Amino acid sequence: ERVVLQQWLFQFWVITYRERQARIEKMAHAILAPTQDIISPFISWRLFVSEQRLAKAKERCSEVDQQASVMANRITQVEIENEEQQGKLDVSLQ
Repeated sequence: ERVVLQQWLFQFWVITYRERQARIEKMAHAILAPTQDIISPFISWRLFVSEQRLAKAKERCSEVDQQASVMANRITQVEIENEEQQGKLDVSLQ
């Protein structure tokens, strides 16, 4: 009777051990398995590239705005000088 009990206990232990190992393996595969989501990394990359391009475009736009402001100030200054010269010319012709 003791031998039968030992065999039964051993068989029970083997079955529970195998089931536990199978659960561990199944969870390991579920956790470590690569996701089949191919789109997310691509979308993330495209978003990153788009943000970089937007930042560069904003920087260039700011530079162009600065240059346009300098040029507009220079044009205004030249127009003022031109009017002064025109006034002097008109006075000298009279």
